[in-house]
Amino acid sequence: MTFSKIFFATFTVFVLASCGGNIGTKTNNEGCYDTIYKPRYATHFVVLSSGDTTIVSVKNPWQGASGITYNYPFVGETPERIITMSSSHSAFFEALELGGNIVGVSGPQYISSKALQNLPDVGYDNNLHYETIVGLKPNILTTYELSGENSSSRQKLISLSIPVVYIADYLENSPLAKAEWLVAFGIFSGKLDQAIEIFEDVETNYNLTKTRIKEYLAQNNAKRPTVMLNSPYKDVWYLPGDNSYIVELINDAGGDYVAKGVKNNISRATSMEVAYTLLQKSDVWLNPAANINTKKDLAANNALLNNIKIAVYNNTARGGKDGGSDFWESGVIRPDIALNDIASILYPELFTEHNLYYYKEIK
Repeated sequence: MTFSKIFFATFTVFVLASCGGNIGTKTNNEGCYDTIYKPRYATHFVVLSSGDTTIVSVKNPWQGASGITYNYPFVGETPERIITMSSSHSAFFEALELGGNIVGVSGPQYISSKALQNLPDVGYDNNLHYETIVGLKPNILTTYELSGENSSSRQKLISLSIPVVYIADYLENSPLAKAEWLVAFGIFSGKLDQAIEIFEDVETNYNLTKTRIKEYLAQNNAKRPTVMLNSPYKDVWYLPGDNSYIVELINDAGGDYVAKGVKNNISRATSMEVAYTLLQKSDVWLNPAANINTKKDLAANNALLNNIKIAVYNNTARGGKDGGSDFWESGVIRPDIALNDIASILYPELFTEHNLYYYKEIK
């Protein structure tokens, strides 16, 4: 049975062993399968088995989902034709040396990977180019979901027999949890051992840096540098909650998020006046906006940001032609490098050997 046919089973009544539950449909029967890989950090997938079939079981793949699981089987064949609806999905396949098998993407102009920028655009959300997708004959189409399982785009793709797979890496808040989704892509790619090896190297490097910073702070009784994030949009400054991916990176890099105090992962609207007060208390300003390349750009956004004295760094050193950032592509898989970037910005005396990779200074 080919990879494509395996995923077409997603839309049939193919039942696994005696457990019940249709592949690719909601189920809550994980306990009746054998667990091959239980993630250490990720919370939205697990790898199971049933007989000769390996299953990626994706849990609650959209915000607000509860008790919902989709099972996707795989028997060992590498997909020859891949469509991805997220640049991070493309990066996962590229990390497993399958970038050349990607035949279509959503918004190629926003992807930093030059190898993918000239691929067909398959559209986005509920504005998909269905004729293009069908013509590309994908073995697998990886997507994310925002509005729930009955979205019109998913239903249309199913009706066209497109093998759709939900990916929920965007719901993970921990940097290592996002990176661990490489293991799931290892199943889809037929490269599980390679995926686990890459992830474990990233995990080791990440934790070594994290420990190095903790020891440095303890030995020197050092104060953590304060960090501000983002920039205003039409006089409203959106600031992430304490449980967000980027705030965890800052914390692990030894930073002190100046807008902390809201225990969630949701960005909140903050007035320009309040945000500017926080900015004045900060030692470093990170990730102002994708279109910020100079401090003059900051002032153009808002006059209050003229003559900013603190150091400003943006995560756009490796960007696409229309604003894509590799920080949100390969950086999802290599949070160890992203962590070293931020740590070297906050503690240049400690990370003298590190050259910035995803970040650049804004002058």
